[in-house]
Amino acid sequence: MKVFGIALFLTVMASATVSAGERDVIDLVVRDAVRASNVAHQLAPLKSASDVYQYSRATPKNLSPLSALSDSERERFIQSLRFNEKGLTQFDYTALEQISSAQVYKILSLFGMQSSAGLIRAGSNAKIDKDVSEPNTMRATDFLMDYRCAERATCSTSYHNACTSNC
Repeated sequence: MKVFGIALFLTVMASATVSAGERDVIDLVVRDAVRASNVAHQLAPLKSASDVYQYSRATPKNLSPLSALSDSERERFIQSLRFNEKGLTQFDYTALEQISSAQVYKILSLFGMQSSAGLIRAGSNAKIDKDVSEPNTMRATDFLMDYRCAERATCSTSYHNACTSNC
């Protein structure tokens, strides 16, 4: 499975009292979450460091979700991005904790990671921020907090980093 996990799926599947029909429904929901995550990754506009560079140069600051970050935080965030042939593999999430949940969602959508925006402890002022940060056990998880992409398919502990499902 491409995504790291879905808490409810694991909890329910571990239960011995789940009927075959319930398992079919759970499988369907999980496949739907995985499919949505895969589509987001495929449609993401930024899949490499060169994409980020070109986007930063070509996109007016007022139109870029990255403009929600201060200049120094934006630079630190961009410098933390790591990619492979699948796309984003790692990033430092601490700069994202300084902005609203909706702004985090917009930034992560550049990389196809928006479904996991609620994992970032960001500010929640407006209703949309609360909706973005609301825990959703049926949402695919695109990254692991406090891990880094150490090597292909291997996330290892690393404070302030997020290791993505592309690792």
